[in-house]
Amino acid sequence: MHKGKPILLLVALALVAVGSEALAISRVARRLSMLQIHGGYALPFGTYDQLGTLTITDQNNRPIELDADDVFDPSFSLGVSYGQLRNNHMLVSMGFRYIRIDPDDALDFGGYDYDFGQYDLDFHLDYMFLNLYTQRWSPYFGLGINAGLTVTNPKGFDSESEAAIALSLNFGADVKLWSDSKGRSMVTLASVNSWNAVASGDRPRYLQIGAGIRYWFRP
Repeated sequence: MHKGKPILLLVALALVAVGSEALAISRVARRLSMLQIHGGYALPFGTYDQLGTLTITDQNNRPIELDADDVFDPSFSLGVSYGQLRNNHMLVSMGFRYIRIDPDDALDFGGYDYDFGQYDLDFHLDYMFLNLYTQRWSPYFGLGINAGLTVTNPKGFDSESEAAIALSLNFGADVKLWSDSKGRSMVTLASVNSWNAVASGDRPRYLQIGAGIRYWFRP
């Protein structure tokens, strides 16, 4: 009987060690997946000498540069994305976004009709300042890379496109609308805003003010 006590003690110590390790693992910040549908109001800014694949010219057909207000009208964007919230604060996501490029009505296209659009793959790294598990809302701030095609589509003819990339600053906030009792999923209303700080070529740059619905769930 006495010989069995050391073995029982070792087993007990092993169970305590395993239990402590399991408790430590349970205390590690949980990881959430995120699905988002969003839309926004796109306000153009900057100066341009090209619209899509078309060079902007004056009445004498000489290339000129114009402010964004003289080239574009405000427009809209639509997008979907998927991401993961890690350590309760770091949100990594990627998705697709379409921006309608709306030329100013004063521009003359020589009697032709054109449609323009920006089609992007977005990659974002955002920091959530508060823990959405325990808080009703959280502001966020981050960086985004937008890589895609600026498409010029003359009606009745083949479309043309140019590859372009932009670096964006993201900012906004999430407000919790619903969460389940076990903390495995929740829905937030998000303010989804971005500002194209830098862009390649003559890709249109926008300040986008928008909103989205985010569904968060544990994989």
